[in-house]
Amino acid sequence: MKIKKHLPFIILPLVILIDQVSKILIRYNFGPGGEYQGQHINLLGNFFWLNFHENKGVAFGLFSKLPTSITIPIFVVISLLAIGVIIKFYKELPKDKLLPKISLMMILGGAVGNLIDRIFLGKVTDFLDLAVYKNGLYKNIWPIFNMADSFIVVGVSILVIIMIFEKKDSKSTEAAKETEIEKPTDNNNIIDQA
Repeated sequence: MKIKKHLPFIILPLVILIDQVSKILIRYNFGPGGEYQGQHINLLGNFFWLNFHENKGVAFGLFSKLPTSITIPIFVVISLLAIGVIIKFYKELPKDKLLPKISLMMILGGAVGNLIDRIFLGKVTDFLDLAVYKNGLYKNIWPIFNMADSFIVVGVSILVIIMIFEKKDSKSTEAAKETEIEKPTDNNNIIDQA
């Protein structure tokens, strides 16, 4: 199956494309002069919304008060280091480990998507908003995020689940080996009976 072998390399550009296209559409429709400028559009229930926001900081808006002349170079260097680490882990994985490779490509694609924003815009476009709208008040229950962030979270979650299951498998394998060592062999029983 050649498609399986190349699937991680299909996932990477797909993640970047989905992220960048979604951000372009949001900026066009919700940004200055856009049809939905300044609006929150409900996607699901009363808690999931489209809400255009530009984040000059990192996750959760940290360091957003610092000037871009400081934040952009720092964030670009941090992003490039993270991308280097992801690539290193990817190369070290055995060829048959498809799911971890896909999850690493999701993380890498998300990191590259946000890096593109930082380099070309000086800020990251966020638009997915978990918030409650009640009695005329709009209250965020989680910081606004984007598709790149979503892919990173899903990729990391898959890796964590894989690590948990691999740890359980290795523990049960070790326990089975210990049981085999403690169990007397049939030869010992024959000697005892003689």
